[in-house]
Amino acid sequence: MYSSSPNLVSRVRALGVFSVPAVESEWFWWDWKGVKSPAMVNFMKDNYPPDFTPADFAKEFREEFFNASKWSNIFQTCGAECRKNTT
Repeated sequence: MYSSSPNLVSRVRALGVFSVPAVESEWFWWDWKGVKSPAMVNFMKDNYPPDFTPADFAKEFREEFFNASKWSNIFQTCGAECRKNTT
């Protein structure tokens, strides 16, 4: 599934679970709250209540498709020397 090509390590920089809607990219927060991208602002306005906070996404997180063994294999295959959990 994953090769150990030299390019893989440079391409795989942020693997993991993102607790945000899969709208455009992992820059969701910046696009929504930072630069206030009209697409992100409208998405949030159309899909979430006005007082919705980032912490509210945690209640919606589901792990039914998470497979720790597959993630471990990906990290090992691409030569990752460390793994960090981020929130």
